[in-house]
Amino acid sequence: IVTATSGGANGSIGTDSVDPAVTPVNDPLTLVMNTPTTFTEDDAGTVNGATVTTVSSVSDADGDGTFSYAINDTTNYAINATTGEVTLTTTGANLANAGTDLPAFIVTATSGGANGSIGTDS
Repeated sequence: IVTATSGGANGSIGTDSVDPAVTPVNDPLTLVMNTPTTFTEDDAGTVNGATVTTVSSVSDADGDGTFSYAINDTTNYAINATTGEVTLTTTGANLANAGTDLPAFIVTATSGGANGSIGTDS
């Protein structure tokens, strides 16, 4: 409340209520994946289901604390939609075991809630 007072013998007081507005902004989601595993051709660990990478950190100040994950290459990789763990598929393992470089991929995280966001890491 703002109060103004005028001086003098006939002074008066006036008040007004001021309600400042705040325009909310949806802060961006941040996603960081761990360094991917380096696979060796014909190694016993280069198999379907082998972990390629996991989520290092994910946050969204405006979300509800839940996240879901997707990947753009589902031929060579699979992703756990709840944890963000990326693993090799049989096709990806076969590619690595043939001595061929695995292709790059992009992981997308989506935060829950009315003000959730989407973020990517590759």
